[in-house]
Amino acid sequence: MLAELAEIGMEMARAAGRRACALAESDEASGLDPALSYARAARAVRLTIALQSRLLSDLAALDGAETKARAAEAFKRRDRIHRRVETIIEAERADADEAEQLSSDVWERLTDADESAVLDRPIDEVVAQICQDLGLSPMLAAQAWAAPAFTDADDEEPAAFGSEPMVPLGAARASAPITGLNSS
Repeated sequence: MLAELAEIGMEMARAAGRRACALAESDEASGLDPALSYARAARAVRLTIALQSRLLSDLAALDGAETKARAAEAFKRRDRIHRRVETIIEAERADADEAEQLSSDVWERLTDADESAVLDRPIDEVVAQICQDLGLSPMLAAQAWAAPAFTDADDEEPAAFGSEPMVPLGAARASAPITGLNSS
């Protein structure tokens, strides 16, 4: 619509220019000043193009902000999922090296996944799927999302990539008991 308006303005400016040239060649005077008509049409075209440019810029900025917000939310969810699976790994694997390797594999898997795979599914469903793929206990996966260690921590900002997620004081992430397990 703005492009059409700009085109109409350009036609008016061209017509005013032709009238100005025709009047300059003849001695007849008209009631309208052709230079003023041309200036008005040219100004209308400039304003239309400026408006179109500003609207496109605003739309691009809005799209960029939405993309950044979605990426930030995906990072938060990846961190939450990782912490939950990590708790299950620590509860099920006694070998620290194996647990660390599994934890790294989980984070790599989460960062390789599309944002929609992380954002569009419930967290407990993603945790259960990862645990199933890793051969971890489905019972632990089902109970992990309800563990007390996650009630307050899920609302916090995750730590920067590559560092340990921050746990609120009083919520010991690794030592939080998950009910229904027998420690041997």
